Amino acid sequence: MIAINTPNTNTVNADWKQYRVSVDQIELLTGYDLLSALSANIENQLEAKADNQ
Repeated sequence: MIAINTPNTNTVNADWKQYRVSVDQIELLTGYDLLSALSANIENQLEAKADNQ
């Protein structure tokens, strides 16, 4: 799972990988529950991890 949070500015770095965050962080910022159709256990595991590859 890859989630990114880029700033809304004209100075965004071309290396998008530095903006990787967890889905939990995106949900906190937006107020959306993005993977709510999954079972709670799977949802919690997927949302907590930020891609770091």
